[in-house]
Amino acid sequence: MLVFALYPIAPVRAAPNAFQLCDVFASLGSDSQIAWWRPNQCGIPTSMTLQGILNAPGITGTAGGGMAFNVLGCALGPGNPCLYATEFQAQTVAIFDDTGTFLRTCGTGYNFDPESIVVNTASIPGAIYVGQADGTHEIRKFNLDCSNGTPPFFAPATELRGTDWIDLVAPDSSDGGSLCDMQYTSESAHILTFDVCSNTQEANLNPAPLPGSNAFAHRQLTIDESVLVGDDQFVVHLDGSGNVISTCDSSNGVLFALNLLPGSTAFVTADLIGGKTDYFTIAHCDARNTVPDFTFNAIPAGCAGTAPCVVAGLAVFGEATVVTPGLDSTSTSVSCAPSIVAVNQATQCTAFVTDTSATPSSPTGTVTFSSNRPGLFTPSRTCNLRSISSSSSSCSVIYTPSLGTEGTHTITAGYSGDSTHRQSTGYTTISVTKRSSVTSVTCSPSTTQARHPVTCTATVADTSPGTPITPTGTVAWGSTGPGSFSSASCTLSSTGPSTASCTVNYTPTPAKPSLQTITGTYSGDTDHAGSSGSTTINIL
Repeated sequence: MLVFALYPIAPVRAAPNAFQLCDVFASLGSDSQIAWWRPNQCGIPTSMTLQGILNAPGITGTAGGGMAFNVLGCALGPGNPCLYATEFQAQTVAIFDDTGTFLRTCGTGYNFDPESIVVNTASIPGAIYVGQADGTHEIRKFNLDCSNGTPPFFAPATELRGTDWIDLVAPDSSDGGSLCDMQYTSESAHILTFDVCSNTQEANLNPAPLPGSNAFAHRQLTIDESVLVGDDQFVVHLDGSGNVISTCDSSNGVLFALNLLPGSTAFVTADLIGGKTDYFTIAHCDARNTVPDFTFNAIPAGCAGTAPCVVAGLAVFGEATVVTPGLDSTSTSVSCAPSIVAVNQATQCTAFVTDTSATPSSPTGTVTFSSNRPGLFTPSRTCNLRSISSSSSSCSVIYTPSLGTEGTHTITAGYSGDSTHRQSTGYTTISVTKRSSVTSVTCSPSTTQARHPVTCTATVADTSPGTPITPTGTVAWGSTGPGSFSSASCTLSSTGPSTASCTVNYTPTPAKPSLQTITGTYSGDTDHAGSSGSTTINIL
């Protein structure tokens, strides 16, 4: 049992935009607060940006942490039920739309401490299931309109606690293709199973106890029906028969929250108290890595409420789940042409979405692009798919890398899915270089005598495609004959949107008549490569 001290309530701000594929939601365990985080890309991100704090006005106390999406409601947009979150101490479930706006509560008759939730929109009729940590330990059942289901509750066997974390999993041989089997943990060493179609207890998933102290959040992978579970000190990966494949991550705290990313090839987990939130690929977990692929703290700075802020649960928009309606699988690929560009030079990035099912159709909907480096997508980062074959669709955007972002940019294309197609993501990389430059040199007069100075001007031009940038920096001077410059180098000044120049004086010293070459060498700047130019002067 977790015991929380009391802290003053802090005001929270409304979420500003709509949920996007791979957005992460962290239940903060206090006063219905949910931190809405956006990764810079799907899959393993390199940065996270806080989008806002969701909360349900009037609901205070410890939150349960369980969250689930009504994918049909999410698809309908603002004002429709999208994200459901259990409210542990308030004995209810809060519903938010896809902008994070609180709509209403869901269900009645909770006995004690609703903690986890599943929204099944794949079955007809659909249903909402809520696991309760304490009291009778029942799993409550509701219709999608939040009225009591038939039956209104189930009473599975429990171990150290209640039906803390529930997950509706793929049918087994006894289910006739229906979604019946509810796996759940009871803060013990097993993942238990209950059939909600026949109202009967089934065998535990794992015959041998789990290696950790207490099993908490868990999810079945849609790709192979294996299971990941937050098992206190580490994450455990079990095969479909409950045998341990591997353990990964490591924590001095409690790995309490866990959820899958779209595609079931990666997951995110978090330490309950400290808030350290780790991303892992399944492959790296199976290699028994203890160091995450990416980590951040999901508890926002300044978080406060009537209970301490923790990470009591995690949800991922577009997360892989068997309760998504029976949709066709898709694959998304992306390419950008040209694949090598300079900063401020545009490239066209095209996403191709393919229905990979046995009876394919052209996917519809939208693709949202993102980059792990600063850049601008135009006319917007989202484009509408157009059919290009009986099984594929595509759309394009223009991407322009920002100044100072030379290097590799990873471009992510996230397909939103539609009424018959699942979400998917694709990636590609482009190489971003400095812009090229050309330096020209002129000296006037071009014919002179010893001890008579000439004025030499270097002009540096930006010559790369795209929007030019005025070169900055310095030009160094040299000559092939005896003489002196008024300055060894000069600093460029802008002469237009793509050019800059600077001037020095050159004075030949007495010598035999000759032709001298005067060279100006531009050193380059943050966004320009260097270059050089020369001219000749006639010394009489």
